[in-house]
Order: sequence, then C-alpha cells, then structure tokens
Amino acid sequence: MIYITPPHGDFFLEAEAETPISLISAGIGQTLMLSMLHALHDSQHQAEIHWLHAAENSAVHAFASKVADIAGHMPHLNRHIWYRQLGADDVERRATITAKD
Repeated sequence: MIYITPPHGDFFLEAEAETPISLISAGIGQTLMLSMLHALHDSQHQAEIHWLHAAENSAVHAFASKVADIAGHMPHLNRHIWYRQLGADDVERRATITAKD
C-alpha cells in the first residue's frame, strides 16, 4: 500500500543502496525531489531510481536540463515526464524522437 500526502514537515531521504526509489512530483513540486536526487547521486545509490514528473509543457518545466545532466551520470535513473499541453517545441521533439526509434 502507498500513502500519498501533500508536502509537509521535514524532508529527508534515508534508503539502503539496494532499495529502489521512485521520486514523484508535478510542477515546481520537484524542487524537493531534486534535492533527494542529488543526495542519491552523491551517495552513489545503486538501485533503480524512477523520476516521475508532470508539468504543463517544456517551456515551464523547471530544472529539466539539470535532471537530464544528473541522469547522464546515473545509468540506473529512469526519467518519466508528462506534459499536460504540448507546446510547438514539444511536438517537434516528439516527432524527431519517434522518427529515430
């Protein structure tokens, strides 16, 4: 069972190196998750990590390049991003990705 609540209280992450982690956020709520992702990177966490984030579109997707940079150093980090409304750049990028697959 998973319990989900709005952000409140103190934020910290304590996990064994073998524990899979899912970091779930939307909008600017990823600020706290980004801090935890940095901690996982710094501790050289070895288990699978899932970064699940929703935003309006790429134009307002805060920290997108920062997370992409971290992902480049963490092969076990899986990013899952959802946009509510695709912008023109998102549609073009999606077409390019699909053409390469």
